[in-house]
Amino acid sequence: MNDVTAGGDPDMFSVVSDAGAGLVLMHMQGDPRTMQHAPVYDDVVVEVGDFLEQRVQRAREAGVDDGSLCADPGIGFGKTGGHNLTLLARLREVVERLSVPVLVGPSRKSFIARLLGDDLAARDDGTLAAAVWCVDRGARVVRVHEVGAVADALRLLD
Repeated sequence: MNDVTAGGDPDMFSVVSDAGAGLVLMHMQGDPRTMQHAPVYDDVVVEVGDFLEQRVQRAREAGVDDGSLCADPGIGFGKTGGHNLTLLARLREVVERLSVPVLVGPSRKSFIARLLGDDLAARDDGTLAAAVWCVDRGARVVRVHEVGAVADALRLLD
């Protein structure tokens, strides 16, 4: 299950636990309708980490196995371009803080377009760089559109 509300539905954890399914807990400030309306954080890395730690603990308490959990800082979900770049720059802090694998989804995000250009090639180039960066800083999973190119780059990194 890829839960963009990280357990916002009170039944989610028990459904996942009963099914023995995997669960990705994603951080998002606000909801899909409001998430990009002037998101504010005192320290985005600390606040996202606090949120994910709390949700991982709730999932455990509801019986979801640690081996089934993954945390996603929610790049692009209720964050400005600056917040996204800060999360990426300090990703190792998020990874070291959480006791479950971290997933990052940088693929073709608007912050990449603002930095490199809005054409698909620029977004894919930026995604490739971000994916390698994330894995190098401890992310265990990256969500991307161009799987082959990213897989090649990660083999080279390895």
